[in-house]
Amino acid sequence: MKRTAEFWMRISITLFFILLVLSAPIIFFPFGISLILSILLTPLAQKLYKWINMTGIKNIPYDIPIIISFGIFIGIIYLIAIHIFVPFITELRAFTRSIPATFSALQSAIPELEAAYHLSLLPAEAQGFLLECGLWIFHTHWLLDFLPGLWRWCQ
Repeated sequence: MKRTAEFWMRISITLFFILLVLSAPIIFFPFGISLILSILLTPLAQKLYKWINMTGIKNIPYDIPIIISFGIFIGIIYLIAIHIFVPFITELRAFTRSIPATFSALQSAIPELEAAYHLSLLPAEAQGFLLECGLWIFHTHWLLDFLPGLWRWCQ
């Protein structure tokens, strides 16, 4: 077998793609997502194509049922996001906003427990430190202020 320039070009391109895959495997992400979507949506597109042909429209390209099935998929994902993720984020925000009050109630309950049972659960320095840390963490709401902004940006 004669090793021509075409042979060495194929070898170099193959080695380039192997090195690219080894150095950055994230390049497979779009291909993996498209493979999963094609596997999931092919039966729906085939059924839509058969249904459209049964209605009497004969010269329709197969791309139209693919686009319709993709639109159905996006609609389902949208409905899932609206009915599951948005209430979850709302509940999570309400929960984190109620934590400072709960933390303060717990802080006020500790002296009552100590007095009732003659205990010293936390030293005064630790109580003050925990109160400051808790109020700082839960009053900033940096993560929960970030999530709705991210949600608005994605829409």
